[in-house]
Amino acid sequence: AVIVSNLTVYPEALTAISRELSENGIRVLLFTLTRESDVRDVIMQVLQYQVDGVVAAAHLSESEVDIFRKRAVPLVFFNRVHGNSYTNSVICDQVGGETALVDLLTTRGSHRRFALVTGPDDSPLANQRKESALSALESKGVGKVRIVSGDYSYDSGWNAGLQLFKGRSHPDAIICANDMMAFGVLDALRHELGVRVPQEASVVGFDGARPARWASFSLTTFRQPVDQMAAAAASMLLERIDEPGLGPEQRVFPGQLIEGRTHRD
Repeated sequence: AVIVSNLTVYPEALTAISRELSENGIRVLLFTLTRESDVRDVIMQVLQYQVDGVVAAAHLSESEVDIFRKRAVPLVFFNRVHGNSYTNSVICDQVGGETALVDLLTTRGSHRRFALVTGPDDSPLANQRKESALSALESKGVGKVRIVSGDYSYDSGWNAGLQLFKGRSHPDAIICANDMMAFGVLDALRHELGVRVPQEASVVGFDGARPARWASFSLTTFRQPVDQMAAAAASMLLERIDEPGLGPEQRVFPGQLIEGRTHRD
């Protein structure tokens, strides 16, 4: 089974994980969450199917992790870090990614007014990206940062772009928690407000989704090695299905800064 928090966040990862598991003879059941806080209800649905193992791209509490442990159902977190000592996880270096984006914007383009478009408040991944970006900005001497919350969707990015450009003062660098929201910000600025990107404002994303490379976006972003991470998550799960006694493991993958045409040089 695969549990994902939001299909707009992990479409490529979901495809890759499903492919890896299917090639090894494992049928994949997909469970999605409207909100990460709904995960307990979904866990109960998952267990009704007597699944062999679970890849979770969503936050689980200690008690929810215990449900799988007590039933001896192998669990691997995808792009999530969990606090206890008996969980498996495959993650991208989120801190390194946000730091790379901040370094780019603070060393080039003379940016002075920063804003963050963050993910849902109940998403630990979104909060980690937000805190990593704020920490990196603080280390560069940037103290005042405007923050607008989104939900990882294109529409929330569009609305965030409009909100950030109300009034006289507006940011000249916008760091989005994922590429989909960055697409929304870009389109709102360019097509609704007539803001020139990147001349008047730089916009960067995170994930490295395929549309980021389309000519209409050419988004500057931090690309996660989704195929490698998906293969690692699938192999970790299969290994623990075959050998239930295997100990916990965490694999951290570096990402890559991709310089598109949405930041000032």
